[in-house]
Amino acid sequence: MTGYFQARRAEVERAMLEQIDRFVACYDPKRETVLVVPGTTGSQLDRSSRPFSGRLDRLGGYDPVWLDTGALWGDIARLEIDAERRDVGDYIIVPNGPIALYVSPYDYTEKYFARHGFNYVLFSYDWRRPLDEAAAQLDFFVEQLADRIAARHRGECDPRAQLTVACHSMGGLVALLYLQRLRRRALDFGADLSRCLHRIVTVGTPFYGTAAPLNYFHFGKPLLNLMCGSRETFVRVVRSFPGLAVLHFLDRATYKAYRDAYASRGEAPELARYPWRDAAHPDDETFDIYDDRSANHRPSWMDARHLASAHILRREMHVPLPEEILSRLFHIRLARHGTCGEVRWRCEKKDLGETDTPYEQVNGVGDDTVPYWSARYCRTPRERLWDANSDVSHAFLMEDEGVLGAIASLARTGAFPSAIAPPVQPLPPEADGRTPSGFRADAGAGAPKPEYAWGANPGQSPQLFGEIGFD
Repeated sequence: MTGYFQARRAEVERAMLEQIDRFVACYDPKRETVLVVPGTTGSQLDRSSRPFSGRLDRLGGYDPVWLDTGALWGDIARLEIDAERRDVGDYIIVPNGPIALYVSPYDYTEKYFARHGFNYVLFSYDWRRPLDEAAAQLDFFVEQLADRIAARHRGECDPRAQLTVACHSMGGLVALLYLQRLRRRALDFGADLSRCLHRIVTVGTPFYGTAAPLNYFHFGKPLLNLMCGSRETFVRVVRSFPGLAVLHFLDRATYKAYRDAYASRGEAPELARYPWRDAAHPDDETFDIYDDRSANHRPSWMDARHLASAHILRREMHVPLPEEILSRLFHIRLARHGTCGEVRWRCEKKDLGETDTPYEQVNGVGDDTVPYWSARYCRTPRERLWDANSDVSHAFLMEDEGVLGAIASLARTGAFPSAIAPPVQPLPPEADGRTPSGFRADAGAGAPKPEYAWGANPGQSPQLFGEIGFD
């Protein structure tokens, strides 16, 4: 009899191999390849029609649970993960390509690269679960892709030599953990890193966190609350996802490593001070939401187990990478919108009702979700950064012509259209002497967010996808 987690792994790998085989059938060895790793909620999740009872052949077929029209009748509640990290009811949920409710948020991305002569493939993952699992699956996906293409072409080509992995948002964290797997493989087994991949480019990746998850954990999201039948149901489901905890702002140990990395290059850190604060004592440098000494300040809905797991993953992500790997890492980011860059906890009011909030948000600049300073891995030099010159918001970065053009340029030439991003200047200290967290004066807080509508331009998916994303 097969155990639940063994069965789930087998089903996830089966779904990945089906996607790989479809790609291999149309692979052109004369073209460069772009592999897209989507952001949070960007992967479709399919659920077995029957719960697992010990045998894979009794699971039945699979139907989309994220995202299909059934979401309008409460299907989202079926995404809940229980305390033992099983899908609720012992069903099995597997990732299966990009979400596709009428259209996919990555439709235009695929069309762009096809039009410009690239092979295109998308790696999907279960964004609800810890990201080290997704990183292991990405490793499996790339290796199987290479092996099956080599077999089809009689060993005459290795797609990794022309492979650019383009990661949107949370997908960049998956890729960073994947790079750490390559580092360990080289250390333990002497693996040839030059054969592993060509390069990785992240787009709006929250390497050091974002405040966005706090709002979903506390308030939910209007459209999704409605789909679940109530705010209480939706936030209960979302709080069960251990994978989302790594999106919170960084811990103090990582912040110290972040500052040390900048200091080693003689560069001022873009994040001027630790972004978790006590609202009553905002200059207190000992407050840390991850520290058990601050546990009485955390809302009861902040799962300590998920925070502890995220803390471990963050330490793993930020082990220094060897230059052979680091030289393949590039970033695209945006500094055009008001974006929360600091959270101040109202510690005396940690468990407030639906219309109140236990924290204050201090705005800086970013892409309306990820702060500008968070979208750069601290050990990446300036020459491998590119600032998007666009008014799109975070959810639509991978449909922006400028961003896609920068990825295409990098894949073809090894360089961005503009090699060096201009430095971002912090704002002067506030009147009371506090310095905001890496804020820029020329794109002040509270900048209006752009509005999107169905068919507003060929590079935008419907506004619906902006309303359902978690990051």
